Amino acid sequence: LLTFGRRLGVEAAWFEQPLVAVSHVVFGIAAMPLLHGALEVDSLRIDGVHLALEKDAKGNGNWERVMKKGAAPAAANAAAPAASGGAADADADASAEGAPARAFSVNIARIDILNTSLRYREPDRQYFLQDVSLNASNFNLDGGAFPLALHFKVEYSEANGPRRIAVGNLDGRAQLDAVARRLDLVPAT
Repeated sequence: LLTFGRRLGVEAAWFEQPLVAVSHVVFGIAAMPLLHGALEVDSLRIDGVHLALEKDAKGNGNWERVMKKGAAPAAANAAAPAASGGAADADADASAEGAPARAFSVNIARIDILNTSLRYREPDRQYFLQDVSLNASNFNLDGGAFPLALHFKVEYSEANGPRRIAVGNLDGRAQLDAVARRLDLVPAT
């Protein structure tokens, strides 16, 4: 079991709050499946993630200095070879050399994301997604459906305006389509 410490954060000193802070991350990974191209995680628990996105009066976001302009997110870069045929070419090369081609699989027995919030603030308005909890079990990239529960509260307010609040709950099954990069809700059977 691998545990990361009490607080991890990225500071944007010219704004009031850290850009992102994570209180606690705990996960357990099985080592032997890694040798066979499989990531098997017994449990993943992320507690206290707080993301604070802010724009100042000039329209500058606190995330702009952290993310370099023109840089693609790491996940998009990792997916790009697969989309362009790079991963298929690598599998074909492996097969040509006599080694069997195999896809990397990911299975997470249990995911708990707790006490999470996202705040987006501009000088005249604010959106606040809070009390977010997400629970999933048997998560996989193989296209199989898995149980998913998501609970959250959204608050919206404008300067000198009323505060609006909505609460959302989703309990059901979901299916990840990694190729299309989307999460589909699966009808109950």
